[in-house]
Amino acid sequence: MNRRAFFRSLFFGGLGLVDEALGRPHHILDEIPLLPDSEIDAMVPIFRSGISLEVRDGWISAARGQDSSLAPLTPVTELGAIVLGLFDGRRTVADIGAEAGILGACSPEEAAGEARGLFLALISKGVCHPLDEPR
Repeated sequence: MNRRAFFRSLFFGGLGLVDEALGRPHHILDEIPLLPDSEIDAMVPIFRSGISLEVRDGWISAARGQDSSLAPLTPVTELGAIVLGLFDGRRTVADIGAEAGILGACSPEEAAGEARGLFLALISKGVCHPLDEPR
């Protein structure tokens, strides 16, 4: 582990302890994929501030700020593009999956899996995280 990763881990670990002491929910981002689907489905995805996302040529791309060039993050299907459009900072992953199933004309299970998978993929790329307030 390099110095930057060590201090980042130390800093965010400390923030997690403070959040827990204050009774606020806190998730270590690396541990979210290990949670049961029911817990992930109850989370509200939000994007990091200053990040803009765009779907282009079958990829979700991100830029930080207006002057940054787009960097491809993850491939996306047509259903995934619908799911991404529903990430509004108010809906849970389960709500997004249900709405995407209606809009994408697919089964609720397929849409829920797509919503969950996209949320986890964007977390792993560092552009998305769960809202810290319970819903």
